[in-house]
Amino acid sequence: RVTHGGGQFNGQAQAFEKPARQVAPGFVPLQPGEHPRLLFRKSDVPALREKAKTPFGQLAMAKLPDSAAGLAMRYQLTGDTAHAEAARERIAQLMLDLEHGDKRVRSRWFGLRVEQAALAYDMCHDAWPQAFRAEVAEYLLSQAHMLFYQRNRGVFDSHISWNLGFSHGPPMLYAA
Repeated sequence: RVTHGGGQFNGQAQAFEKPARQVAPGFVPLQPGEHPRLLFRKSDVPALREKAKTPFGQLAMAKLPDSAAGLAMRYQLTGDTAHAEAARERIAQLMLDLEHGDKRVRSRWFGLRVEQAALAYDMCHDAWPQAFRAEVAEYLLSQAHMLFYQRNRGVFDSHISWNLGFSHGPPMLYAA
């Protein structure tokens, strides 16, 4: 006889011991408000900056795209706030396009836009003004809300296939 949630139950119960959580050696949990944290951790930045100075690193730096995320990565690897400012301008334009009803938001461009905003927000967090960070955070939340709560109401269904074998649905979901 078991009492649970105000009710009493009769019968057999089966229980399993939950194994202890395995933590990799040297793992340090995220600190509140720590950025960057999506592609790499703040503690990784000094080593990444050293790698960026090597011949291979210089080749990789030259291949970074001029997208918001590419500019944000340049900011992290060089510390040059001009890259963070350029990324901020790209994200501001991306959000402005959305406000003016750019129809590409409802198609395959949705995932790219959300991904760029999230990565740039994470990597440029300490370089962007608080008010702009709040604006980007609100954009990301509104896009995730639209995707997860309105997608079956015609916002996306007439433009893409949600089949995971196609190229539009999965990037939209992982970006959010």
